[in-house]
Amino acid sequence: MIREQRGLSREDLAASTDVDMQMIKRIESGRANPALVVLSRLAGAMTISLSLLVGGAAAELAEPEPFESETVGETLVLLRKEKRLSQRALSHLTGLRMATLRRYESGETDPRLRATELIAHALEIEPVELVRQIERRQLHSNLSWRNSTMVAPGVEQRILTSGERSELWEWRFDGRASAETVTPAGIAEEIATAIRGDLVVTVEGVAQVLRRGGSITIVTKQPWQIANGRNTTARLLRFQVRI
Repeated sequence: MIREQRGLSREDLAASTDVDMQMIKRIESGRANPALVVLSRLAGAMTISLSLLVGGAAAELAEPEPFESETVGETLVLLRKEKRLSQRALSHLTGLRMATLRRYESGETDPRLRATELIAHALEIEPVELVRQIERRQLHSNLSWRNSTMVAPGVEQRILTSGERSELWEWRFDGRASAETVTPAGIAEEIATAIRGDLVVTVEGVAQVLRRGGSITIVTKQPWQIANGRNTTARLLRFQVRI
């Protein structure tokens, strides 16, 4: 067993991945149907790629990349469109409900291993190749953050666009990460929009949950807080308008 070869106990693996120890036990015994993002976190903690784990072989990686729900969904959309399949057609081929496929593709729900196998077969590729496609896209996504800066433990930011009157920043939050920030001097107001996950934004003592697509306008010059209450990655856009 790879975990034992790495000298890791189930307790070690659970602590480093935030995956329940009983879930790890069920996965190892073949009695669980885990989500791909969960498997990728376990694989990363054991320094192997998920594609190699799923394919029945293991190789060490310098920087294994745990999956993000959004990346999994984007990959599924691209592969489906390459096959010129609608969601309805894919639903028919897999036996999965259209609403379920829609949640997978939007990143709202993480596909589980058995659903991934059904989708892969409908796309006429091996499940391990589907996982490899997700890995490649995840690596590309992470490379785009190479020039980011850390603003708090588990929280980083990067600028997307900057013009004469405005700036657009993206913030990424690891699971359970939080940060205190302030609207910079020279900014009249800013709009914070959750683009992945759920975030709690607290402005002048009032907390508001921003679900994916939700926005809030910030006009205060006082510090305000942003917190990710979940274990998965969350992202926020900050659109700032100069005075």
